[in-house]
Amino acid sequence: MSSEVSTAMSVESDRSRWRTVSMTVGGDDCEDETEMNDLRESLRAWSSLASPSSSAVDQPVIEFSPDCDSDFDAVLSSVFADNRLFQPLSDDTFVEEVFVEKKPKILNGYLFGERIGEGSYGKVKEVLEQDTLVRRAVKIIKEARLRKIPNGHANVEQELRILKRVRHRNVIALRDFFRVDDKQKLYMILEYCIGSMQQLLDASKEKKLPEYQAQYFFRQLCDGLGYLHAHG
Repeated sequence: MSSEVSTAMSVESDRSRWRTVSMTVGGDDCEDETEMNDLRESLRAWSSLASPSSSAVDQPVIEFSPDCDSDFDAVLSSVFADNRLFQPLSDDTFVEEVFVEKKPKILNGYLFGERIGEGSYGKVKEVLEQDTLVRRAVKIIKEARLRKIPNGHANVEQELRILKRVRHRNVIALRDFFRVDDKQKLYMILEYCIGSMQQLLDASKEKKLPEYQAQYFFRQLCDGLGYLHAHG
């Protein structure tokens, strides 16, 4: 049985609060997305830590004779000393303006959103089904990465075969699968699972679940695993 097959656990709470869809739209699977976000954060940090820039009227004008080379070193030292060459931009002219945000991407009828996870085979993003507006999750698998993993293609093919024939309330269901040749990537559209066990633990003051709730989730895990083992 493939280790990639996930089991789904329903949270014992009011499901009515899940009806509102909130989704951050982003590029489909741009390679430069993470690097661009890191660059933005670095620039923000640099701007906040650097000393405030002086206005032009506050800065003294240093005059020296063009014929006097001895003044040059002193002038250059003064320019660097008061940070006039590399001054942080003011809030209203922050360098964020030079970045062009990527437009929302739609691929095979799915609007791509934020990345919600990453594994050895690829990353997982949230998507919105264009026709039904149902939120899904997409696992994006790079074929180049699969070639570097022992039995990579065989493992993915096994996972697909299993997911295509299993139907259980505690097993994440495969909804769609497609390949984009020019990107050399595989896309597995899966059910979107609201919340996670880690989020429940983080939300608890004791950082653990009550016994009755732990038993409730454990029973679901056993049901899902039992079903998978029964179907080979």
